[in-house]
Amino acid sequence: MGKSKKQEKIGKITSPGKESSPVKEVIEWNRYFTGCSAADWNRLPEIELYMDQVVTFLDRQMTMYRKNENDKVVTRSMINNYTKDRVIPRAEAKKYSKEHIALITVVCSLKKVLSIPDLSNLLKDFNVNQGDEVEKYYELFCDYQKQSIERTSRIISESLKEHESGKSSDGNEEKILLKSLALKLAVEAQTQSAAAEQILSILEKF
Repeated sequence: MGKSKKQEKIGKITSPGKESSPVKEVIEWNRYFTGCSAADWNRLPEIELYMDQVVTFLDRQMTMYRKNENDKVVTRSMINNYTKDRVIPRAEAKKYSKEHIALITVVCSLKKVLSIPDLSNLLKDFNVNQGDEVEKYYELFCDYQKQSIERTSRIISESLKEHESGKSSDGNEEKILLKSLALKLAVEAQTQSAAAEQILSILEKF
């Protein structure tokens, strides 16, 4: 399945031109960011795939997590390690089903937010033989991700509203503004991550 133009753009970083600025680049990135999310359940491959095919598919679908074109969101070794750690089920006859791909997508999307043990705890009640259950869980993940992208994009847009309207500022002012915005997003992400970890820790007791 090919990438959309927005997905192709999201991971690309170009050299700043004469008219470019940090704020302008963030504004441009944010426009593409709003159109990026995991593939819906009905867009996941219906046929089983080999490892290399899975890596290629997910690499095309998860460009929002790249800092640049050369970043690898998912690799063979990552999938093998997640399998060894029992975060995701083993492939069947070296082939990965739609359910496998859905669970791998969730893991690769959350790997910077949750530890391996927490990811395992989050997904341990699901296996590839529970097609309906995996589908419901994956669709819930997609819904939450889209909501989060919309909310984050709105925060970025509102923070840079004056600059989007064409108001100019010096380079130092822009850097302070963007660092403040990055700090705000990072603090919110860490706070929510801590809450998720505590919930999963409590669940382990029951």
